Amino acid sequence: MDALRQKWLDTVVQWRLHPEAPANDRYWAPELDTCPRERLKDIQNAKLAVLIPYLLEYSPFYRHKFQQAKLTARDIQSVDDLYKIPPTTQSCQPRRSMLSRNTLSSPVSTWAGTASLSGVSSRPLFSGQRLNGFSL
Repeated sequence: MDALRQKWLDTVVQWRLHPEAPANDRYWAPELDTCPRERLKDIQNAKLAVLIPYLLEYSPFYRHKFQQAKLTARDIQSVDDLYKIPPTTQSCQPRRSMLSRNTLSSPVSTWAGTASLSGVSSRPLFSGQRLNGFSL
C-alpha cells in the first residue's frame, strides 16, 4: 500500500472514535460532539489536508471535477475553501453505477462485497464495501 493511501486510512481510523458503540447515553463521541467549534474546525482541516490529495490521486471523478474547475490541492487549504469545489449533483454522476471506475477510490481487490442503493432517483446504484467495514 502506498504512503498516501496509508495516510488516509490512518486518518480515518484516528478519528473513528468509539466505533462499536456510543461512549455514553448522551453522545457517541463526546470528544468531538462537545469540543469547541474552533477545535472541530481544526480537526476538519487536518482531515481535509489528507483527503484532497487522496481524492486527486485515487478518484478519476474528483480529479476531473478539480480539473474542470481549474483547482489544485493547494486551492483547498481549509473548510473555508470548500465553496470553490462545484457541488456534485445526480447529473454529475456517471449513468452506469457507483461502481464505475470514475467514482471508485479504492481497489476492487480490497472489497468484501457490494450494497445496492436507490436514493431519490429510484435508479439502482451499487456501492462497494471494504473488508474493514468502511464504505467506498
